[in-house]
Amino acid sequence: WYTYFGNFEANAANQTLAASWYEAGIQCIFVAAGPAGASVFAAAEATTDGKVIGVDSDQYQESDRIISSAIKDLKRVTMNEIDAWNKGTWKGGETVRLTAAEEGVALPMEHSKWVNFTQADYDDLYTRLANDTDGLASSIPVDTTADTPAELASRWPHVNLTYTE
Repeated sequence: WYTYFGNFEANAANQTLAASWYEAGIQCIFVAAGPAGASVFAAAEATTDGKVIGVDSDQYQESDRIISSAIKDLKRVTMNEIDAWNKGTWKGGETVRLTAAEEGVALPMEHSKWVNFTQADYDDLYTRLANDTDGLASSIPVDTTADTPAELASRWPHVNLTYTE
């Protein structure tokens, strides 16, 4: 399922919605909602076994229900950019999209609580994504602009989009 809370607030309405998903059988919610993520953390904590994947930074300290976080690897990106500056290859004034190939994204494995996903599994997957070994990385849509949710759904047939107004 996919939804947009319509806000970035930690509030009872967001927590109630997340709780309804857990009650409907959803086991894990990937929450990309800024401070509203706290609402999902609270909903997960109120269940027997609700899990959460955080976003942007390693959120492992926010809740014991967070099994991992999809992070922007700002430390690595910053170091890579400083290195490019020092080598005279830095290009300023450009918007760039950083993927696994540029080491711009990561999972913080030192705090992750995966059950059947090891560091070796992660390293293998990351390498395959960075090298686009199986075409997965090149199949990820990059154009996310759309006038309607239906337009996105038609472009991404492998995604089940449920839009709630």
